[in-house]
Amino acid sequence: MSDERDRLEKPSNAAAIRAKLREIVPSAFSEGELDAAKLESLLDADGESSGTERYELSWAGKREATARAQAATEQTLVPRPDESVDYGGSGNHFIEGENLATLKTLQRSYQQRIKMIYLDPPYNTGSDFIYKDDYSTAAADYERETGQRTADGDKLVSNPETNGRYHSDWLSMMYPRLFLGRNLLRNDGAIFVSIDHNEYHNLRHLMDEIYGEDNYVGTFVWKRRTPDARNSGGMSIDHEYVVVYQQSDAFEMRGVEKSFDNYTNPDDDPRGPWVAGDLKNSRTKDERPTMFYEISDPETGHTYQPDPNSVWRLGEETMRQYIEEGRILFPDDGEGVPKFKRFQNEIESRYKPLSSWIETTTTDEDIELFEDAFDRTVLQTGMTGTATRELKSLFGYKAYDFPKSTDLIRKLIRHSVDGGDIVLDFFAGSGTTGHAVMQLNATEEFDDPVRFMLVQLDDELDEPRGEETTHAEVCERRLRLASEQVADDHDLPGAAPGLGFDKYTLGESRFERWGRPDTESEARAALERYAADAGSAVDLTDPDAALVEVQLLLGFSLDAAVEALADHTYHLSEDDRDAVVTFAESVTYETLTEFDLPADTQYVCLDGSLSDTDKERLNRDLSLRTI
Repeated sequence: MSDERDRLEKPSNAAAIRAKLREIVPSAFSEGELDAAKLESLLDADGESSGTERYELSWAGKREATARAQAATEQTLVPRPDESVDYGGSGNHFIEGENLATLKTLQRSYQQRIKMIYLDPPYNTGSDFIYKDDYSTAAADYERETGQRTADGDKLVSNPETNGRYHSDWLSMMYPRLFLGRNLLRNDGAIFVSIDHNEYHNLRHLMDEIYGEDNYVGTFVWKRRTPDARNSGGMSIDHEYVVVYQQSDAFEMRGVEKSFDNYTNPDDDPRGPWVAGDLKNSRTKDERPTMFYEISDPETGHTYQPDPNSVWRLGEETMRQYIEEGRILFPDDGEGVPKFKRFQNEIESRYKPLSSWIETTTTDEDIELFEDAFDRTVLQTGMTGTATRELKSLFGYKAYDFPKSTDLIRKLIRHSVDGGDIVLDFFAGSGTTGHAVMQLNATEEFDDPVRFMLVQLDDELDEPRGEETTHAEVCERRLRLASEQVADDHDLPGAAPGLGFDKYTLGESRFERWGRPDTESEARAALERYAADAGSAVDLTDPDAALVEVQLLLGFSLDAAVEALADHTYHLSEDDRDAVVTFAESVTYETLTEFDLPADTQYVCLDGSLSDTDKERLNRDLSLRTI
């Protein structure tokens, strides 16, 4: 049963079709024109089509990266209530596992639900971990095969500059993740990506291709450290970037709210409050000859000559229209310069835009309090050292290298989201984004808490830090400590809204026959197992995990309401959707219809649990899906 939101309405003409395509697949447009060959390649899941090459970003391995983005995954999310903080109560989620597979598990359930994505991906400095995309082998085996580990298991530099595919490997890693991330953004959402100079240029090209160059919002420049005298060439690279792309022009980053105190309506104009705007431009007669003409007051007949060094702001036809509409204010005595009415209801944005320059300070105490963040058009935050000290204070030791400042991330979030919105970070690192969201929620600025979803791979740290040996362990512990610290700092209960998190791990499907056998013999063996015992098609050793898998496949989010109706039978509800999911070995028509639920409820059960007669009857009368 399709969701109304997923329906693609057929436009009435070619221009409308083109506009709709540009909204859905901006990466199919190059230099403003639809690239039919590129559109065909995006629709080609196997990546085998070929066509005329056009202007685009290309690298060794791009075709394989495109295919990886569209390949299905057999993995799913496994709930870990005992390892969570306020499970089911916070609206926040921490997922331990590989982010590409995780993004694939979220495609149906979180499509167009995310308001903001913030990422701090590997910077490709030659020593960053390059995420593996081969899930058929163990991580250590994969790293040996790709030269990341020695035969003895010692980890090597992941992507040295001597590698002939140094940039290509990074692009191949980023492309499918950014591609899938875009599917999750709301129409009024945006993605923020921190990056340094090593891959900034490639990231811009990559984002132009995926999001469309028209959706580039801008780039923040953040001075992250003091000058380093060890740098060669006489220049110290002290800054990083935060690149921002919107899903569409429906996104608006809030800057400083404008004051409209000077807008009044002394003449009771039905168009509302206004201010007198300057009619003169800074351009000269030679620069704007069409703006150089005389105008007359229709009531007095007095003529006003243009200034050759500062011509009129409006063209002659527009000026004539403004005069007819009574929008031009002529001086009473015929002296001076006419002005025009600028109405408050015509102001496109209530905010002054933020500066792309982020000011920094080396003194933690000098960082503005985040209560005052909206009072400045220039964001101010600390350098990398501030973030390092912040994390060390929380853990009691240096738990992570080069963490981001919660102050920086908090301000970016605060200017971009509203209460109840979801912020996604699938390169979670030490968990800065989650920490920043909890700090923001503690101020109770929004009516509903902002929610976060973090994804972090459980790869090993270069060396153990305290009790933590993996990146995921650092992230999880930080979220626990941050939840306690924020609650203490703001005198809140530990289970305060927006401060905990539900933990999930990436795991294998609970439904064996959903697998994809690689060989004919494997397929035959799987079929024989299923024929021998249809009930074994689902692993119910953890019923909650099986339910979450079906929940995601049906398009319900992890926050959907779940009610147990009977043994292994559940009612899912979210927004205006309902579903009954049962893993019972035997199901009848009467079993599924005895619950008092809406008529359009979906009913999901095991295929082997139904008789052919009941299956036919249910298919006719109900919205039935079988596993």
